[in-house]
Amino acid sequence: MKKLAKLLIFIFIPLFIGFVGGVYNMNGVSVYLSIRLPPLAADSIIFPAAWAIAFLSLGAGTFAGCGNIKKDWQTLFLYSISVFFLLLRPFLFFKWGAYWAAYFATATIWSAGTVYLKETRKTNKTAFYLYLPYMLWMSYMMYFSFGTAVMNEKL
Repeated sequence: MKKLAKLLIFIFIPLFIGFVGGVYNMNGVSVYLSIRLPPLAADSIIFPAAWAIAFLSLGAGTFAGCGNIKKDWQTLFLYSISVFFLLLRPFLFFKWGAYWAAYFATATIWSAGTVYLKETRKTNKTAFYLYLPYMLWMSYMMYFSFGTAVMNEKL
């Protein structure tokens, strides 16, 4: 029961962060449709499902890694960095139109995830594979954020 509660907490936190970001940025679709997008930009209908899968992957992968990496504090620190910048990113992108800042927030998330994958690759295959969908989505978001920042740069 204790493990199930821990798993649910790890999954609930990013889902809640996504919910908060969505509620406070309700104009996200209109912003998305009004800006210049990079060539491989996904349709706006894809994002809610993709983010939900990514958040589930983040939570499950982090849960699986706790207790299996050298120190749990490292796992929790990387998870905290990701969660903090996942909360900040939609405000930067949708609310404030700070596309470069959103890109750097995404790069920070991606960097924390890369460190986590490097740590788990050899020590915990389950954590590694559970975390991989999250990192694939964040890799796409790196491309998307950079492309959006370049295409909407104010000279």
